[in-house]
Amino acid sequence: MMEYDKFQVVIHHGGYFVNEGGIKYVNGQRSELWCDEDRWSYFEVLFILREMGYINVKDLCYSVGGCLV
Repeated sequence: MMEYDKFQVVIHHGGYFVNEGGIKYVNGQRSELWCDEDRWSYFEVLFILREMGYINVKDLCYSVGGCLV
């Protein structure tokens, strides 16, 4: 597999969102990992979160291009 087949994902977890003149994520941790673009999917995200100890995930938020979804 070549390096350009992977991309970096940053996961913020263990904290919460606050609205202080813009949405911020506070009191959490930050994990960085490299993901294979051919395997990346909703189910891959759940697998990664389970490996991190998050078994019952209710909500996922993500940011692409600075927009929080």
